[in-house]
Amino acid sequence: MILGALVLALGSCASEGEPAPQVVGDEALGGAFAVALPMTDPAEGYDRLEEVLLAADEVAIDFHIESTGLLVVALDGSLAIDPRSGTRFVASGSFGGQPVELAVASTRDGGAVVTANGTSRQFPDMPRLNEAILIGLTRMGFLHNIARMTGLVPPDGARGGFAARSSALCFESVDDDTFAFKLFSEGRYAADVIIDLGRDGRPIRRQQTVHFEAGDMGVVEIYRSWRVVLPEPRD
Repeated sequence: MILGALVLALGSCASEGEPAPQVVGDEALGGAFAVALPMTDPAEGYDRLEEVLLAADEVAIDFHIESTGLLVVALDGSLAIDPRSGTRFVASGSFGGQPVELAVASTRDGGAVVTANGTSRQFPDMPRLNEAILIGLTRMGFLHNIARMTGLVPPDGARGGFAARSSALCFESVDDDTFAFKLFSEGRYAADVIIDLGRDGRPIRRQQTVHFEAGDMGVVEIYRSWRVVLPEPRD
């Protein structure tokens, strides 16, 4: 099934380098993402970008997604992570020719509720929900977890997290405006990815060709707006 194939499991293609230090103390959007630039090593730069997102107290993103080929999708959505109001990840539009209204939201007891077209399913013990959504974004793109939500399944890794985030990506030549890499799933060459960056280092566009046995799917994700708030520095 196409939906099942969209749910990419992390594989490996290279050994991991030293972990990037946690980035804290800058609440300005441009300053937050600029730590990944300039890049002499794309893998290190991407690690830094992910560390910015994982270190943040608050993250808000508005996005648009379109896909062509094996699966046709047109979606608008948003992500809001806030320690006061919790986490909410929503998308609506057309998925495989069918209208969809999708959401995943954190609960106060550490769980999550996934809703698809008015039907909800509750999942206890989802301590890594934020990490699952954010690393899902940087690795597979938002569409990966949105596909899971159509089947009332929580984001990939929400219970256990991603232990080896950088092992699934093989980076190609890049500059300070672009990340380009091959994505591997369980050792299988799964996708070609190009991520365009704004001048402040924030991702603004993801172009991805996903390879299936039955054919390819082209995906474009546009990140219309970002808000990232990092913790205050500690003495």
